[in-house]
Amino acid sequence: QYKVTKAGAEVSLIKTNKKAKRMTIPAVIKVNGVTYKVTSIGAKAFNGSKKLSKVTVGTNIKKISNNAFFKCRSLKTVTIKSVLLTKKTANKKAFKGISRKMVMKVPKKMKKVYVKIFKGLKVK
Repeated sequence: QYKVTKAGAEVSLIKTNKKAKRMTIPAVIKVNGVTYKVTSIGAKAFNGSKKLSKVTVGTNIKKISNNAFFKCRSLKTVTIKSVLLTKKTANKKAFKGISRKMVMKVPKKMKKVYVKIFKGLKVK
């Protein structure tokens, strides 16, 4: 489920299928002929997704809210394609209660920045 955050332009992912094992958050979605950029992941968007093991975050994501992946204990791999995240728009609180084995794959040019943002998580 998505919520429009900027009319005709941007949406936020607010709820997902709890039974999904893999999830790809697209860069854009099309609704009724209107193309929206997917720019954020809302708080608790993946809350309780016990089977979720792999997530790919699209290129337009600017914000990952706290507790977005709350208690996703099966989550092993998060691939972040976006280069737009900052300390103000994302932090490790988004991944509260996850598996300690989770690995985050990020764009090479952003690795230093993302290691600081997601301090304490495995960033490759």
